[in-house]
Amino acid sequence: MDKRVTFAKTAVKLPDVAYRKLRRSLYNKEKIGIASYCDLMRYSNGRIPADKISSFKNVRSITGGLYDYEYLNICFINNMLSIVLKSLCEGNIPRIDIIAKGNNLWEQFFKQPFEGLTEDKPVEIYNEKMVEAFPSWECIYQEDQVDFWGALYNDFLVFNDKTNDYIQDELKTIIGDRRVLGVLCRGTDYILKKPKNHPVQPELNEIIAKAREVFDEGGYEYMYLATEDSKFDEAFREEFGDKMLVNKRIYYDKIFDSQKLELIKDVHFERENDEYLKGIEYLSSLYILANCKGLVAGNCGGTQAAVFLNRNKYEKKVIFDLGLYE
Repeated sequence: MDKRVTFAKTAVKLPDVAYRKLRRSLYNKEKIGIASYCDLMRYSNGRIPADKISSFKNVRSITGGLYDYEYLNICFINNMLSIVLKSLCEGNIPRIDIIAKGNNLWEQFFKQPFEGLTEDKPVEIYNEKMVEAFPSWECIYQEDQVDFWGALYNDFLVFNDKTNDYIQDELKTIIGDRRVLGVLCRGTDYILKKPKNHPVQPELNEIIAKAREVFDEGGYEYMYLATEDSKFDEAFREEFGDKMLVNKRIYYDKIFDSQKLELIKDVHFERENDEYLKGIEYLSSLYILANCKGLVAGNCGGTQAAVFLNRNKYEKKVIFDLGLYE
């Protein structure tokens, strides 16, 4: 019985335009055609022999992407998954080598997509700011897109041991076997800057009212709030009292406001390994949200990741669709 790498159903559900563009761009490459090794249709059907992937001649070292990534965020994750998929389709074994402040940003939190298959192979450096497949803001409302991106998250976001231990402990402590409604609220720089072509966030009173409605109708026992802004925490505590569940977190808004910062990435806490801790706390919040029974949130990167991780398992999902900032 041949050894296989198993994937969930995915790539036929690429966004239509991106899917056509990816297929066209790869078919036009003389080096390795999409049909030769890792056809998106075969990928979507679920199984690629490991010996086929291990026979790929080159390792693609991904050293750059759309942006110069300084810290873990959802854009970084989505960008890397897009390049991983493209690399497989072009017959290369992907390895993510994005360096931020002296550390491999991916390996701080995740295992490499194909650990053990990259030794003793020629390395091709890949640093390109163009991607053919990237989730749009609309994907979060489309079940097939959630299924596709959720499968990529499931296949390739594999925690390293340190990250896994941390997140499993938080899941057990905060969620356990409770019936929990998750809520995500973005504040600080997002509300201040209203970034162009990013989803409009609901007002605080709107999301509290919707959370109360869903909480009561769904018979939830507790509510978990994911936010970086203490003002949201205070308002939800006033509304939900001892039904509130939160992580032990340092909120960003007081430093953000007192230092008159413009971007949340510029908030730093006086502790050792601050960037790493901010990253693992962020991941933990997303995985807790993904394991709640229901979700109420504005559309943003964190919500997108939680929904992809959950893969259409929420009993109730309310994501505000208020258009984009202009």
